[in-house]
Amino acid sequence: MAIPQDLENDFATCAAIVRSHSGTGAWLYPESEAAPLPAVADLLLIEFQGETVLTHQVTVLNRKGPEVFVSLPRKTDKEKSLLAPSTGRYDYRIDVNLPVRVKTDWVESKDAPPKLARLTNLSRGGMALLAPVNQKYKDGQEITVRVVGWDHPVRIEAIVERVSLVKDKQRNRIALRFPDDIDVSQREMISSFILQVQRREALGRSLPTTEGEEA
Repeated sequence: MAIPQDLENDFATCAAIVRSHSGTGAWLYPESEAAPLPAVADLLLIEFQGETVLTHQVTVLNRKGPEVFVSLPRKTDKEKSLLAPSTGRYDYRIDVNLPVRVKTDWVESKDAPPKLARLTNLSRGGMALLAPVNQKYKDGQEITVRVVGWDHPVRIEAIVERVSLVKDKQRNRIALRFPDDIDVSQREMISSFILQVQRREALGRSLPTTEGEEA
């Protein structure tokens, strides 16, 4: 994965492939034309190796069309990945604690106010919420989740897969999956979110929270 070194600006993730390398650097090209390499000089190349993530700091020295030639890494950080596989499903899951607004596509009227809940974990295949028991959800229900506690508000379509009561008996855990035909831009946005969590944790910065958005 290639992302800008400056994480303060908005960006989209890019899956990069090494075309060739030498003693001075390497030529990279994007896996998909729809997700080009970032148009900045300083990049972070993120390499996942099992439960470890390597982050290489490089500089773009040359560009030819969609390809870039980057320097040898100025620095490489090695750390335990927040995206280590969980369970046996071969996906990657991160723990978060962010306020969200939930809107149902059926069961309630279209003008019903959004429900408040909390996003507790997220992967490329789905996510989980904690919601008060007075909020009604059903298996197979289509909902829209808007993350309001992140730098850039994210709106994600999802399907309720399972509803279970937590120990305090005042909240339900809502397991959600993303539809098979989820929009490509939404998948890129989710990947971007996961990578920002990874890098900000590594840099010792916490995710922002929004006061007064408690579920």
